[in-house]
Amino acid sequence: MPTTTSPNYVQQAITRLTDALPDLDPALAQLYALLVLTRGVNTTLEDVHDAWALWRNTTNPAHRSLIPFAGLSHEVQELDRPYMDAIHQVARELGDGWEALQVGDPAPELNSEPCCNAGSPDGYGCTRSRDHRGNHVANTTTTVCAVWPQA
Repeated sequence: MPTTTSPNYVQQAITRLTDALPDLDPALAQLYALLVLTRGVNTTLEDVHDAWALWRNTTNPAHRSLIPFAGLSHEVQELDRPYMDAIHQVARELGDGWEALQVGDPAPELNSEPCCNAGSPDGYGCTRSRDHRGNHVANTTTTVCAVWPQA
């Protein structure tokens, strides 16, 4: 009797990414799948660029865009947006469920001292602000998704 196995969670992420981005190179799809699984809907354009840069370094190490994200023109940075959008979509489809928190969203600790000197008028500490890579409860190493899931 033949056995059939369901795709594992990594294969599911890769399949959904390649469905959304049909011309995606298989090696790059694996790196983007890692972003789906580790950063999910919190993946930034910079994350996408860094994953692309790792891949591009193996295929064309002299590529002119192999520079830090901040050094790219806005137009070149925006080339990563469809990939970031696909990563976000796949993360949502696979049940990632954690939304990026913005300054002013309720943090788990009221009146906590924010780690990045940002907070809301309601007294909640910052858990994520622009250009801030933290997704932690202010002044702790506890990640927000561990204590405060977004539906």
